[in-house]
Amino acid sequence: MTHLKRNFTLTALNGIFFNFASAFLSETTVLPAFISNLTSSRVLVGLAGSLQRASWPLPQVIVAPFAGRTERKKPIYIHTAFVRFFSLLALSLVTFAFGKYTSPLLLALFFVIYAIFSLSGGVAGLSFMDIVAKAIPANRRGSLWAIRISVGSGFAVIGGFIVRHLLRTLPFSLNYGTIFLISTALVAVGLALFSFVVEPIQPVRKERKGLREHLHEGRLIFRKDTNYRGLVHIRLLIGILFMAFPFYVVFARETGGFEESSVGLLLAAQMLGLMLSNVLWANIANRLGSRLVLIGTCLSGTIPPLGALVFPFLTPGQWYFAVLFFLMGVSGAGLRLGYSTFLLDISPPLKRLTYIGFINTTIAPVLFLPTIAGAIVDIISYQVLFGMSALAGAFALYRSIMLEEVRKPDAKIRKSKIEDRKSNSRKNLS
Repeated sequence: MTHLKRNFTLTALNGIFFNFASAFLSETTVLPAFISNLTSSRVLVGLAGSLQRASWPLPQVIVAPFAGRTERKKPIYIHTAFVRFFSLLALSLVTFAFGKYTSPLLLALFFVIYAIFSLSGGVAGLSFMDIVAKAIPANRRGSLWAIRISVGSGFAVIGGFIVRHLLRTLPFSLNYGTIFLISTALVAVGLALFSFVVEPIQPVRKERKGLREHLHEGRLIFRKDTNYRGLVHIRLLIGILFMAFPFYVVFARETGGFEESSVGLLLAAQMLGLMLSNVLWANIANRLGSRLVLIGTCLSGTIPPLGALVFPFLTPGQWYFAVLFFLMGVSGAGLRLGYSTFLLDISPPLKRLTYIGFINTTIAPVLFLPTIAGAIVDIISYQVLFGMSALAGAFALYRSIMLEEVRKPDAKIRKSKIEDRKSNSRKNLS
């Protein structure tokens, strides 16, 4: 097996296990339901979602100057893998140990341990993206993300029914402790698989740059590269659009009459949306470019808040929320694939870590918005939150339409190759 096939296979399997694990740590279903058992504060429900989203990119601009000078990024990934595994294992154990005795203690331990897990994931994510960019050609990345998410989400659909069964049959906190333990095992396998990827060695910039210089370079790129600037704006707006996502399950339980075990069904619907849409997103990315994936992401992501806004005026069944969660999965898959591929496409190799680290750290504060969203619900209403999200989605859609596609679609590449062959044939005949 060549290094390319080996790296593609291992990276795909890594994503499959991580996406399977995400079903048991979902910030839109499992974690809000878990936190709701410990507190009535919607601010803390939002904080749980914020930790998962914002802690991933937050440390990257700090790590990027150091990582940018090292030829091998995999040791960074491996070291953080141990932190991630043991923190998630600790979360499972404390849930088993303290769940039935004192909710405040378990709540505090959850946030501390989960913050460590998420922050270490952010450090690992920078090295992961650089390794993928070096190890997987641009014309294979769309297929890679599609396999990772589609197959992993297929297993995650099954995971949704496992979650439903555990919530129905086991008492609190044995049910959630078991859910977290399953996720720990799946994450461990995913981390181990990626550690066997063969990392290609490419030239790096050896000059030492501090955090200030790194931020300055990122700001210069932001001013000069219009596509990069547009992607930053889109990602910020999507952060506002997605800030309502952790509250749909709470809204469904409060207004739609859902039982706690129905969280598993909504999770399955969301994972089904992830799985099925990836075939579409991958084909669009490979054939037409990732700009159209971002447009589709913004369009599909704007429908759930609009659907939640009109729900009080309707009398639908539980299928209504299942459709909304399905579309949440569609938009989530589009964001993962479209954002990652477009960012890698516009990033020059020697400045790749600056491109990745600066944008991910720039958007990190916005990803803490679910915490503020919880305060909006507590103080004002769900309707205001959903209205703000829908408005941000409309602006993100407009901004994504204004992007310029930088990679030739496959169809154009094939046409160019055919024309080159015809030209060569004419030359040979002459």
